[in-house]
This record gives sequence, structure tokens and C-alpha cells, in this order.
Amino acid sequence: MALTQLTPSSNGFVNRMGHFDNSSSMHGNIKVLQYATDLNLDYYVPGHGSSGNANHAVTPFLNYLLIIQDETKKRL
Repeated sequence: MALTQLTPSSNGFVNRMGHFDNSSSMHGNIKVLQYATDLNLDYYVPGHGSSGNANHAVTPFLNYLLIIQDETKKRL
């Protein structure tokens, strides 16, 4: 059976940014992403989004979180 349409139940979470709840923190995510990048692996498979090298699979979300962190600090 071929997929003929995309519905929320057919992997609708692909390419979404992560979310935060009571079990996570932005600062913890930044540390983990920096650690993952420092491993200098050839290939990363994130929980959401496309796989690839660190520049493709890790750095965009890390940079996003760093921007949020920096902008928040400016306003505190």
C-alpha cells in the first residue's frame, strides 16, 4: 500500500524542532549537542529531522538554542 497523502499520523513530526517539558532544559540540550559535536563523528541520527554529519544534523538546532539563550540573557 503506497502512501498517497501525508496526515499527522504518517510521520507528521519529521523536521520539527524539539520541545521542552519538565524533564528537559535548554541548557542541558545545549551541553548534549555540544558534546555530540565534539565527538567528531561522521554520521548523526537525531530523533527528529534528517541524518547526516554534525553540520547538517546537529549544528542547526544547537545554533537555534544558542541564539535563544543569548537573546534571553540580553533581556534579563
